[in-house]
Amino acid sequence: MVPGDAGDGSLVSSFEATSVTNQLDSLPSASADMQLLVGESSMQAGIRSADLRDMFNHYLSLRPSKGVMPSREAFNPAALPRHLPNIFLVEIELQPDGKPNYRYKVFGTALSVLFGAEMTGKLVSEFPDPNRAERSRRILDHVALLRRPVRTAGNFVSKNGMSVFGESIVLPFGEGDKVTHVLADLDYDQHD
Repeated sequence: MVPGDAGDGSLVSSFEATSVTNQLDSLPSASADMQLLVGESSMQAGIRSADLRDMFNHYLSLRPSKGVMPSREAFNPAALPRHLPNIFLVEIELQPDGKPNYRYKVFGTALSVLFGAEMTGKLVSEFPDPNRAERSRRILDHVALLRRPVRTAGNFVSKNGMSVFGESIVLPFGEGDKVTHVLADLDYDQHD
């Protein structure tokens, strides 16, 4: 389910909400019940994790004005140190054909343990699990296209085989209308 959100700007006209879930659901993954929320009002109503609400409110406070993305320079990871183990930050690199590529600039230590891979400095496409890499790329593509925050939630299997319910917020940073970085904060200690 991807509710639209007229409260903080309209969706890009070429984006259809059902296409996001259809594209993500078509991927083989440990998570068959991924749910997405797009936009400020939907996310504020739908985020379950207190830690993620804290990060989301911090993100909103960084915006120069409502509906405008904050710049990457506005985000100081040291401002929310307890989040550091569970965040990743990607930088968008354009390929010669103009398509985006995503490079992990930061990949939290807890994420490295959870997913069994240290990804700092690597491309999302280099993730050891190709299904997870493709799902991540598609979510990042949509955040970059929409230039709006997205919340994901669903069940997945950790590297050690443990079934986990995870929730994440995926937040765009950029200059003007161009997304340059995307930050994600994950909370996977919840039980559904």
